[in-house]
Amino acid sequence: MALRCIVYIEGVSEKTPYTIIIRGRSATYGSSPEFELEYTGADLIQKKGYIPNNVMELLKEDLNELVGYGPYQKKRVKKLKETSSFLYYLDGENASRN
Repeated sequence: MALRCIVYIEGVSEKTPYTIIIRGRSATYGSSPEFELEYTGADLIQKKGYIPNNVMELLKEDLNELVGYGPYQKKRVKKLKETSSFLYYLDGENASRN
């Protein structure tokens, strides 16, 4: 049986033209800890909180598609800011999108 992992986006800011900071909550396994991520396009680094590694891989792919690589276009960053959540499913060691 697959479990849901919902990544809620609560704040997005540009640290540099090549780095975006993403803050929010990750609802997995009955908890929803706060997280902070640093996204550079090539890397997605978890600075605070917990998101399962296999979900981080899918989230990075989704961010690559949504925002791309720096320097970031304002309209793409705005679209990320308007995104409230990403939904993934965990089944053992495997993660998938809905």
